[in-house]
Amino acid sequence: MIRKPVDLRTIVESSESLVRRLIRSDLTLELCIPSVEVGVCVDQGQVEQVILNLVANARDAMPGPGLIRLTLDTIEKKTDWRLGTKQLSAGQYARLQVSDEGSGVASDLRETLFDPFVTSKAIGKGTGLGLSIVYSIATAHDGAVDCENNLEKGTTFTIVFPLLTEPLEKLEDVPEQREPVAIESLKILIADDQEGIRTFIDLGLQRLGMIVTLTADGSAAKKAFDQRESDFDVILLDAIMPKQGGVVCYQHIRKSFPDLPILFMSGYDNRALSKILAADENAAYISKPFTIEALLAELRTLVKPQGE
Repeated sequence: MIRKPVDLRTIVESSESLVRRLIRSDLTLELCIPSVEVGVCVDQGQVEQVILNLVANARDAMPGPGLIRLTLDTIEKKTDWRLGTKQLSAGQYARLQVSDEGSGVASDLRETLFDPFVTSKAIGKGTGLGLSIVYSIATAHDGAVDCENNLEKGTTFTIVFPLLTEPLEKLEDVPEQREPVAIESLKILIADDQEGIRTFIDLGLQRLGMIVTLTADGSAAKKAFDQRESDFDVILLDAIMPKQGGVVCYQHIRKSFPDLPILFMSGYDNRALSKILAADENAAYISKPFTIEALLAELRTLVKPQGE
């Protein structure tokens, strides 16, 4: 994770094009952004992932037409306070809210909603990792996240980050850490059931010039690979997916391509992959949530780019 001072308004505004790719044509997106600076110290890629995950969750909560509202503002707490399960110190916070007009969250799910593998979606429609990743990112940034059902209908998810105590113009000399890019020509096949994560990786890698093919489960990845097996330089697989997981896809690919670099990703520990990783020097693992910079570092280790 690479945190740097940034105006949160910039992240929300730059995420709008990604968000519109996620939602259906029968949904309306509304952004409510303040006119004053909202300075925070965050990893931009991870905050973008939070926004995409929460918007995808809002979209799935409304099978028909409806409104998704992204609201950004600031709040000040005079005393220590609590948001969700997190105890927070008094002070000023940036507050980002994503609201929908769905049926709300069932009361029996409220306490465990941010736990891994907890989901209100139908069987086969999701692993329940999206909100746990949002929780992990919020807490890693000294913030918190919670949800509440709206008075009329729908749900609002609220995430907060501590506000910077100095204006951003006074922090302009803080150097930005950048991962050097030397593998722009890679052709990558990706399988992940979380649409927000797929979009996050897709946009991040395409901006660097990579050619990305997206699939939503291991079965679709196997089909895409069989059709264009010579086209891919590396495979990126979510370890656990509802229809077919990454391990089955990995085993299928290894039958004919024992040396092709394969990178597993997961929102929990990698004990289930330990035997594969110990025996296969061309396989590796990255833990969710991750930044594009961290993904590039793993790819650079796994793949020998041309010219290096």
